[in-house]
Amino acid sequence: MEILIYGAVTSAIYAMLAVGFTLIFGVARVLNLAHGSFYALGAYGTYVLTSLVGWPLWLAALCAIAGVSLFGVVVEKVLIRPLRYSQLGVLMITLAVSLVVEQALFLTFGSEYRNVPAFIDTKISVGGVDVAGQRLLTLLVAVVAIGALYLFIQRTRLGSAILAI
Repeated sequence: MEILIYGAVTSAIYAMLAVGFTLIFGVARVLNLAHGSFYALGAYGTYVLTSLVGWPLWLAALCAIAGVSLFGVVVEKVLIRPLRYSQLGVLMITLAVSLVVEQALFLTFGSEYRNVPAFIDTKISVGGVDVAGQRLLTLLVAVVAIGALYLFIQRTRLGSAILAI
């Protein structure tokens, strides 16, 4: 049971990453090799704002999302857009962005794990297995987000336009 629960949580996280990657490629036709680095930036941004600055987790997460979004817009406008005519150029520049972000995070934070505080600190017993509430929250949010995205794509006019692209 423990393997099933932890596997579901891990799968939900990977599914969220894959959905984001697929949307970017499907809509913008950009194979963004820096996709995972954007997630890492958000995680480290949240860590810095909660652990070092002392902000509440919800505010730190929102600010990290906003900061990474702004970084993504700058990368797209300055680095990717001029190379849109060349798929190889876009691949190379996104790979370079990925390596730069990865190395900057490594130089700044080192190789040790950094933990962001959890939204839910309690443990919940599911099928005789104690599971951290944060893991169940992660699973729930992922299922709801993917379900909402599916409904958006399948049931709205804008979703139909995205599918058509």
